[in-house]
Amino acid sequence: MYFVIDQAPDGQFQFFIKSSDHETVAMSKGFDTKEAAEKAVTTIMNGHLSPESHLEDLV
Repeated sequence: MYFVIDQAPDGQFQFFIKSSDHETVAMSKGFDTKEAAEKAVTTIMNGHLSPESHLEDLV
């Protein structure tokens, strides 16, 4: 599983949770800043979901 942060056309940031075969498992709500989205991902990753979990930044 991995996380992808992207910016929507309206300027909001969101993250996607992707499976190992690159399918989207979940999508977050919109965040006003990239930092807020990164903080949410970090909080989730600190839950030790999987040793292979990582973040990909598209912005």
